[in-house]
Amino acid sequence: MSRSVVLVAILGAATGDEHGFSPSPRAGGGFWKRAGARLSVSGGISMDKARSMAPHSYNKAVILRAGGRFEEALPYFRGVTALEPNNATYWVGLGHCLAKLAYAESAIDALEKAFELEPTSAEASSSLCTLLNELERPERSEKVCR
Repeated sequence: MSRSVVLVAILGAATGDEHGFSPSPRAGGGFWKRAGARLSVSGGISMDKARSMAPHSYNKAVILRAGGRFEEALPYFRGVTALEPNNATYWVGLGHCLAKLAYAESAIDALEKAFELEPTSAEASSSLCTLLNELERPERSEKVCR
């Protein structure tokens, strides 16, 4: 994911991804509109600034996902995992969102990434194990579901 795509996704502006999703311009409000306005005024933000916004973007994604707005949440999850690729919690969130959108292979990949980053994480292992069992994938579940 390029720097500009990450910054656009992290700020909640309209962007596409490999699944063809494009978040609604209505997806953001309050903080997100102000952040977008600053972006257009300043012409860009630094990666450090974008990384500092990752927790806010993650919270926005969680709220959208909790409200059943998975397509709107997806770019936020993609943005935070691109900015903070070593954060297992962000990968679990992405995996849950992808699973709800019926992108099973992508969901498995995201949850496997979370498990790889934190093999002792109960959330990562139980989420991955549950999904693999639901999809009847015993060949992939052996290393996780013990």
